[in-house]
Amino acid sequence: MASSGASLTLALGRAGLARVVGIALVAAACGDPKPEGPDAGLTAVPAPGFGDGPVADRVVMSIFDQIATCEIEHRGLLVDLGTDLAAGRVVQRAEDAPALETVEHHGANWSVVSARTLDVNITLAEPTRLFVAANLQPIGAKNVAFFIDDQPLGGVRLKPGSDPRIVSTNATELPFDAGEHTLSVRFSPAKVKGAYAHVDWIRVGFPDEIRATYGPPTLSDVLQTDAALGRIPHRALRLKAPSVVRCPLRVPKGARLRSALGLLGGKEGTAEIAVRVDGQPPTLLLQKALTGGDDAKWEDVDVDLDPYAGKLVHLELRTAGGANPGRVLFGDPEVLVSTVEPEDTKPAQVVVLFVMAGIDRPELPGYADKPVPHLERLSRFAETAALFQRHRGSSSVVTGNVATMLTGLPPGAHGVVDYGSSLPQKVPTVARRASDAAVQTALFTGVPHTFAPSGLARGMTKHVVVSPVEGEARQEIAEATAWLHQTLAASPNAKIFLVVHARGGHPPWNVSAKQLDVLPPQNYTGDIQPRRAAQQLAMLRRKSAAADLSEQDMIRIGAFYELALVEMDTAFGGLLDALDTANLEDRALIVVTADLASGLTTLFADSPAFDERTLELPLYVRFPKGQAAGRKVDSATGPEDVAATMANALGLPPPKKVWGRDLAHVASGAALAGDGPRFALFSDAYSVRWDSLVLRERRKSRGTVCDLSVDLSCAFDRRPLVPFASSAMTRALASYEEAVDAAAVERQPLVIDDPTLAALKVWGAME
Repeated sequence: MASSGASLTLALGRAGLARVVGIALVAAACGDPKPEGPDAGLTAVPAPGFGDGPVADRVVMSIFDQIATCEIEHRGLLVDLGTDLAAGRVVQRAEDAPALETVEHHGANWSVVSARTLDVNITLAEPTRLFVAANLQPIGAKNVAFFIDDQPLGGVRLKPGSDPRIVSTNATELPFDAGEHTLSVRFSPAKVKGAYAHVDWIRVGFPDEIRATYGPPTLSDVLQTDAALGRIPHRALRLKAPSVVRCPLRVPKGARLRSALGLLGGKEGTAEIAVRVDGQPPTLLLQKALTGGDDAKWEDVDVDLDPYAGKLVHLELRTAGGANPGRVLFGDPEVLVSTVEPEDTKPAQVVVLFVMAGIDRPELPGYADKPVPHLERLSRFAETAALFQRHRGSSSVVTGNVATMLTGLPPGAHGVVDYGSSLPQKVPTVARRASDAAVQTALFTGVPHTFAPSGLARGMTKHVVVSPVEGEARQEIAEATAWLHQTLAASPNAKIFLVVHARGGHPPWNVSAKQLDVLPPQNYTGDIQPRRAAQQLAMLRRKSAAADLSEQDMIRIGAFYELALVEMDTAFGGLLDALDTANLEDRALIVVTADLASGLTTLFADSPAFDERTLELPLYVRFPKGQAAGRKVDSATGPEDVAATMANALGLPPPKKVWGRDLAHVASGAALAGDGPRFALFSDAYSVRWDSLVLRERRKSRGTVCDLSVDLSCAFDRRPLVPFASSAMTRALASYEEAVDAAAVERQPLVIDDPTLAALKVWGAME
């Protein structure tokens, strides 16, 4: 009801409302002519870079280096435990299941299985009969049984403490369907002391007529760092026939796959390169007959991938034919593009991060489907800024998103995963690194979530809070502007890092009696009061009683909301004017974004539903010297990228691990390495977005996948229709979780002081 009421207000009363609000806030009525449309000054520029320069081949994906993201088939699927190939494929779903440890046997890494059940995620390309085999050493297990989708395949009796052995089931009589399946390995008895077994590899085999002894394509068997033919070395994938290496890729524009093909041992072999798109048969792009022997040499190939630009596909490097003693080599297989090398963000004397609260992105310039006249200064700013159309939050928690922008770390690493946590002391921030480099740092906030207890001001030399309890007495943007004036007047060449967390459109609202008299609707008799609105709306949200709001209530709330945005816009203009007065327009990096996608349509909820609408945030970046001015950027970005860009602009040395990318690189339009999924976290729930697909998953559970290109509401699980993409996203999430867990710090509980508690109550965040 809240959403429909807000939509009614915006649809029926926008023009009149804007006119009345303009009368109510006369001070904001002056300025330059307004843009003629929502995209005024914003153009989609497909140029490969910001400047002129030589065009060179740049590698965006090395299959050799990223082999852990790929599937390896040889007479079936193989999961090589104890290596990166097991990440995201092997799952222990029991909450108390210990993590898999690694031990070494005869020069190979094996996994120590201490849980009774081990689940393996597999994806079948075609319907097929199959059997399961495993190389294991029994420790405490007396039996092992194999199941696929809970259908029993067979079991084997074991002798605890015996030597390693290969156990296998018989082949099934009927084929399993193509798509994702779960292979379960279950040991017995129910409890043992220590581990059940050590496992080297698990094979899902496809019955065939090949009589040659099976050699598992483990990671050490497939990768060869010094494959040489004709005295020319390459890092190569070394594949037996028949084999497939299948790797996910979102194909950038102008991409090509380049490799050197050869045959090691044997006399003849065949190499193939194909592309597979979910729901379609693979398309063969290249087939090459190879000759081995003493005169074997590399044959360079270059395959055009541009017909698949913008699509999420799987590249397949294949060997065809029956078993033979030779190994087909794919030397240094790489996906590359020919573009100008993108420039870094140019150095800035002043970096401003302007974060808005209480904002609906579709209501902002560049994102709205029509002009936004009441946000005049932001509209003008957007003309000279790069607008990022697919910017996405790292969390559905305000403090989590802001913490990521101020640290460059994902929520799981910096520890601010909910409203009951604060930023731990040991987590480094951009502000602390900047202060160490003699940069003047300050945080001005009117949002209680970033008051002192949050820990987000750590490293700031100045932290000013403007509490909503204070009413109209102070304004955080104006105070930030005054500080900027004073700092530059005292030291014109000072480096400055300024963060402003503005109230935006969030209640409580400061409305004078005269303004209140002219706001719509006329003769309003409802209960919504500007100073108490946040608490009133919070009570309705808690009761799920948004239907109690009448159409008149929603119109009045919409008027308050727009009035607040006009006030913010005017103050933001003053901040820009301060930079212009100091002649810093070309030496300033200005980033404008939001803390959460929650405004009028969600009744300003601090914890809206964890979905794509909540995660979609605005992002405007005005780079120094006009880099990418007016450019619309379609590449996916996140708060980690904001932190990396600000640090680069300030010339700060990078941390050991950089999670984000320089937004100037992204805005260049050039294909970049690591253009993979984007991750967001709320408590133990993850949302993974790759292209138009979204995987939503909780730890140790199977997630669902929706396709935003056909289902904006994410109402339907399309995972069965995109099995390869779903599997790739699941594996990417597992690798991401592993990296985050390695960087994570101990969660620090939030301790709220009395002034912050009072502010949170007025904000509507606490009872």
